[in-house]
Amino acid sequence: MTSLSIRIPFHCFFDKHYFPNTKNIHLKLPRAVTIIESNKFSGKSDLTKSFVVSSKIQTPWGTTYKQGVSHKVHLLVSEFKSLTEPIDRVKRLLYYGEMLAPFDESARLPENRVKGCTTQVWVDARIDKNGKVRFRADSDSEISKGFCSCLIWVMDGADPKEVVGVTAEELVELNVGVHGKVQSRVNTWQNVLISMRNKTDALVEERQVHQLRPPRFSSLLFSSDEI
Repeated sequence: MTSLSIRIPFHCFFDKHYFPNTKNIHLKLPRAVTIIESNKFSGKSDLTKSFVVSSKIQTPWGTTYKQGVSHKVHLLVSEFKSLTEPIDRVKRLLYYGEMLAPFDESARLPENRVKGCTTQVWVDARIDKNGKVRFRADSDSEISKGFCSCLIWVMDGADPKEVVGVTAEELVELNVGVHGKVQSRVNTWQNVLISMRNKTDALVEERQVHQLRPPRFSSLLFSSDEI
């Protein structure tokens, strides 16, 4: 069968601004293949012989958090649901783990450790000057790095209300595992998500307390002659 070599982004909805390690790969596809570049695809159409290279091919390159957390959760779930073989999901996570930004050694603190994970996972968070939550994460497990990479793409730069509004139920389709390890990896998704939400809650509370504090003034001393 003759094939056509094309170059497409392997991960179409990761923003290169946050994930500079995003790569491209070459796929060899049959010449008869039709790639659908629409955000909507109906299985009832006449394009029964068309081939869609996972849901990623249907999303625009350079998607950012401006599209909203719930929309990005939908994209992420759709992508993993399109990978029917467990091993393919694991491979996808390994790939995304490679794109995770470097984590400062100074941030590997006990308070940044994610509880409940079988591997070591760290999550750090802050609120920027625009009131958006910024996340960093790392793990000694390549698969856990993939989890962190996906969740950071979903929630980094989002409004705090959006972050705390994400539920574990929304990520239930992201079950990734082979050889009986599905449950432990589901727990990793949930534990990292819980950590990100808890840190966001704490940051918001700290910010509110700081805003309620009266402004500090320099010590004012008056002599009796000045009164």
